Amino acid sequence: MRKEHTVQELAYATQMSLRAQGNLLASNVISNEALSLVVEGKMSKSQYQLIRSVSVQKNCKLYPPYKCVLDAKKKCYPKKSEISVTESGATVRLQALLNHTAERLLIVQSDVIKSLSENEIGINLELICKWGCDGTSGQSTYKQKFSDGDGNKTDANIFFISLVPLQMFDRVNAHVIIWKNARPSSPRFCRPIKIQFLHETAKATRVEVDCIKEQERNLVPFQTIMGGKEVNIDFKLVLTMIDVISSLRKLPPKKLRSLSVYAVELLIPPSVPESSQISFNNTSDASDDDD
Repeated sequence: MRKEHTVQELAYATQMSLRAQGNLLASNVISNEALSLVVEGKMSKSQYQLIRSVSVQKNCKLYPPYKCVLDAKKKCYPKKSEISVTESGATVRLQALLNHTAERLLIVQSDVIKSLSENEIGINLELICKWGCDGTSGQSTYKQKFSDGDGNKTDANIFFISLVPLQMFDRVNAHVIIWKNARPSSPRFCRPIKIQFLHETAKATRVEVDCIKEQERNLVPFQTIMGGKEVNIDFKLVLTMIDVISSLRKLPPKKLRSLSVYAVELLIPPSVPESSQISFNNTSDASDDDD
């Protein structure tokens, strides 16, 4: 059979056979691979359809229809009921986002879980994620009015909160790692929690961070069935994605004097003249200001 048919024809026949048997998880592999191709290649809809039409003309049905790619893409998002969108921002419930992230990781690592024996994997897993927030200003503004709020909202500033999954492991046997983020500093696995038109201030940051921490305290383990047994996944969030340097640069000179000389050297831009830099030799001035 391998001599009479190409690899693409056999792959397509395998997909159709699995779909006819009701094994949709295995039959969706081709759709997920097509979605990965679109994302990695930054392809538009017309570009993908052009490549698929050329392959179909050559009697090679390697690429699934674009509708299958959209269906695979929709599975990468939490449920619509857990997402709230307004004209000034969008947010997803933290519990729903973590549950969906854990479920997708289990599906991706299903072969790894099946390869482990009963003694190597317990029913209690833990997913560690880092999260944080940051703001940006200087965005293009448009002459539009916002109906919600007090009329002072503007689209010149954007405030963003996100998390990145780092590692999933067995809580009983910590050396058993189910999944590990090979590129923790890359935005590839960045999962947005909230994005809104908001100016980044100390007060606004505290309010948003407290809101996420409140949701974190109310988190419950994610439960699912895999391999015929129940799997529980606990979540651990670590606030590490913060713009420390930018926040410290906004401190007044009086508070900057409490920092070390080496820390201040990192904060002062090279273009700042020496006359405006902070002096650390005159300790009497610092003590007078503190009084």
